[in-house]
Amino acid sequence: MQEKTRDIQIDILRIIAMFMIILFHCFNNTNIIERGIMSDVNGIIAMFLRVVTNVANGIFFIISGYYLIHKKFKLKHILTLWGKTILFSTLAVVIACFLQLPVKIEQATFPIIAGEYWFITAYIILYLIYPFYNLVLNRLTKKQMQYLLGILFGVVSVLNIIFHYNVFFGNFAVVLLYYAIGTYIQKYYIPKEKEYPMAKFFIIALVATILYLFVFALRMEDVENSYLKLFVNNLYSDFFNLKNPFSVLMAFFLFIAFYKKAIKKPIIQKFTTWITPSILSVYLIHENTNLNIYWLFLGINDLASSLWCIPYILFVTLMVFIICLIIDGIRRISYTFLKKIPIVNSGTKKLNDKLEKYNDKITNILYSEESK
Repeated sequence: MQEKTRDIQIDILRIIAMFMIILFHCFNNTNIIERGIMSDVNGIIAMFLRVVTNVANGIFFIISGYYLIHKKFKLKHILTLWGKTILFSTLAVVIACFLQLPVKIEQATFPIIAGEYWFITAYIILYLIYPFYNLVLNRLTKKQMQYLLGILFGVVSVLNIIFHYNVFFGNFAVVLLYYAIGTYIQKYYIPKEKEYPMAKFFIIALVATILYLFVFALRMEDVENSYLKLFVNNLYSDFFNLKNPFSVLMAFFLFIAFYKKAIKKPIIQKFTTWITPSILSVYLIHENTNLNIYWLFLGINDLASSLWCIPYILFVTLMVFIICLIIDGIRRISYTFLKKIPIVNSGTKKLNDKLEKYNDKITNILYSEESK
């Protein structure tokens, strides 16, 4: 049987996207831009980075659509994700208690249901319904897919930033948009020789940053008209929402820039293959509500007007990424050790066997000809 090979270029994109998420959270949790304490140069660079990193979550949903369109439902996948979320949420509570930080028990006890991690909650909902969504997407022609993407992009993204309202089931509609983009790329997209997706990515990012600066300046002004003030505030908040049309386009071009790039260097392949399984854990560790106060202790705000501000923010982001990798590395090693214990290994096999039986029943309902 031929061994399945990983798409190293997509794994590299996952790593980059997670780095971008940490950087985005750095700006959000320190509130350094809104406080207006940065120098002009640092402020412009920070705004550009914030616009760019806003695409990261969309990248993961595009990757989901790219792969799941041809995959069957796996009950073990969703339970593993749920279990890992509870594990790191509990670990965060223990650390918070040790540091004598305030603890939010409801988020720790029910992290997914309580919305502790919005991305995980959205992904689990997506995973529960994707077999049904695939039934629709797999029956569409290329032209029909283009129409669907146009409708979703227009209603969910463009109209939202103009009128600031939610359609379908609120913010989850944009998840379906990104998933459909990934599906379209997998099924129909053919790259061109002279496409220059990264150039398009940066051009859109620059345009979005200029608009962002303009809206930010308006937001700082004392606007008397209440309707105009509300519109400006809504427009500003939409810059950091996945529904932003700039973010949707940027996510598309960033994915296109990576998905067909063959990477054959063994050292990069080994390094990427080692890091990728920990990417989700990096998110779960660094973005827990009970621990994200740690950003306040990193001294970022103290360097707001310094030439070292942006380099320091990037350094902090990298350090947070590496520390999270080390923590998850300990988890992975511990798990490997525990599996060698006979009683644990036996129990794991029995649990997997039961999950397989339940999964077979579910897949028979979802995919068998008799269920149609």
